[in-house]
This record gives sequence, structure tokens and C-alpha cells, in this order.
Amino acid sequence: MAAPQSERDAGHADAIRAQQAAPRDRSAGLALARCAHLRADPETDAARVVAVTEKGAEAARLVSSGPDDAEAAYLQAINLGLYLRAKGLVAIGRLSEMMALLKTAGAKPDIDQGGPLRALGLLYIKAPAWPVGPGDLDAGLDLLKQAASKYPEHPLNHLFYAEALIEAGDHANARIELDQTRALSAADRYGDWAARWKKEADQLAARLR
Repeated sequence: MAAPQSERDAGHADAIRAQQAAPRDRSAGLALARCAHLRADPETDAARVVAVTEKGAEAARLVSSGPDDAEAAYLQAINLGLYLRAKGLVAIGRLSEMMALLKTAGAKPDIDQGGPLRALGLLYIKAPAWPVGPGDLDAGLDLLKQAASKYPEHPLNHLFYAEALIEAGDHANARIELDQTRALSAADRYGDWAARWKKEADQLAARLR
């Protein structure tokens, strides 16, 4: 993750070639899914995000060992999350698909230091509530609290938990989580993501004033 964007782009291109050479190879498929997510996450061109993440999710789906494959489900889900963010309301019908994938991924919560917990928690707090969507602030708070407590070394666990706390009106604890986000977002470990997460923490903190 600490690699600069140019290296992530090159890694994504290499992963595409490896997966095209062996579409059913598990290592190649999961590598492409992960590289696609890393490539698309900072991308500002929505059409590009859609194209990259569709291929990433499909690569993970092709090598999934079945409905209980937590790792493949997680990588499908995080690509689908970026796809949904890019497509907006026109893709709202796929929220249930993402939720099902993340519930499967929850069998291995240690992936990406709480990745399945924070991804599902964020989905709950970002999605529209019933009857339009699966949004559920209480469920999101619970999952994100678990992520921040069980995997306290990852900045995103604290950043997402802070966002949920703000939504719940708990500004005092949100400030603590934002401080943790900033403290853990080290450039030598997370590269240019560290500055991005600190900026997002500052933006959330501005809502507390």
C-alpha cells in the first residue's frame, strides 16, 4: 500500500496480464482483484473506476472456491463498493449483493486488519435506510467499534468509526477516533494514503466545530 501511484498502476497492468494468461488461477485472480481496488480507489474518473472494478470483481469471482470463500468474497465486495460509489443511485439495487459478500467475508475478519468489519460497517452507515436500502446506523456502529477495538493499528478502522460516531451524535468519542486516525496514518507505512486519510480526518473534525 505504501507504493506510489505509478507503481500501483504498473502492478495493476502486470496483474491484468497474469490473470489473462491464467483466468482460473487463484493467486492471479485474487492479485488482480486487489490491484484493481488499489488502482481505482484514488481515481476521480467515474467511468475508469467502473471499468477497473468490474474486472477486479470478476477476477475474484472466477477463482472463488464457492459461497463460503471469504477472501474472494471480500475482494469482490470492495471492488463492488467502489463501483457503486462511482455509479451512484443507478446501481443501488446491487447493495444487497455487496452486503451478502461482506457477510461471507466476515468469517475471516482479520483480512486487511478488520477489512470485512469496516467495509460492512461503512456500508450500513452510508446506505439509505429501509425501505430503500440496508442502512442501519446501530449495526454500523457495532461493527466499526469491533474493527477499531480488535484491529487498532489500522487507521481506517478509527476513521470509519469516527464517522459513525458523528452520525450518532457522539462527538467526544469521535474526536478520540480521529486523533487515532491521524496518529496511525504514517507515510512510511501507508504511502500517499496516509495524507489522504489525515485529510479525511480533518474534514470530519470540521463537522464537530
